[in-house]
Amino acid sequence: MTPIKFFLTILASLAILSSTHAAEKVVDPSVVTLISLYKKQGETHFDCSFNLTVGPHNLKNINGCTNDDDYYFRITNPNDGLFFAITDSPDCTGTGPWVNYKIIDPEYGSTSPLLRIEAAYNQPKGVEIAAGIYTAGFDSKKGRKLEGKVSCVHVYP
Repeated sequence: MTPIKFFLTILASLAILSSTHAAEKVVDPSVVTLISLYKKQGETHFDCSFNLTVGPHNLKNINGCTNDDDYYFRITNPNDGLFFAITDSPDCTGTGPWVNYKIIDPEYGSTSPLLRIEAAYNQPKGVEIAAGIYTAGFDSKKGRKLEGKVSCVHVYP
């Protein structure tokens, strides 16, 4: 998938999700949302955490994160309207497998349960996988695994 097609897929995902939630709010910049990543063994094998700020977050460039080693994630202090992609592409272009998630009407200050990175695989857009966290698209690149291959998390404005 070319970067342009990836970007258009992201825009289409946003349009579909926003049309299903008419009273959608704009992301509050004063709310800091944290993502924590975990290795194959799950909760007992924490990898790293970082703030979900707008832009690409290459795991190779984040102190303490291990590239290509994460299977699970957890969201702390979810921010309504936050849209993010987890990808196998270090530059977040979508050339490898990817999943998209959107936070809608969360409980502020809460922490999600441990979630599989591939929870959006084979799910239609708009499925709530945890309180306030919804699937927003995926591309497995013909069945390729994303778990254990995560290289980047991209947060969209």
